Amino acid sequence: MVCRFAYVDYTILNGNIKSIKNTNIAYVMPHIITIKSSDYSIFEERDDIFINGYDKK
Repeated sequence: MVCRFAYVDYTILNGNIKSIKNTNIAYVMPHIITIKSSDYSIFEERDDIFINGYDKK
């Protein structure tokens, strides 16, 4: 809603769970929001938001 108000383009990539066949291993892909060439990674049920990778919160 804030991006629409400020006329800023954004894209949202919904995260999901990727399971590896024949194992009990799963990879959780976060939701990724791209605003002005910056990526914000958001995990379900977490309060942390990572900016451009997993180094900065």
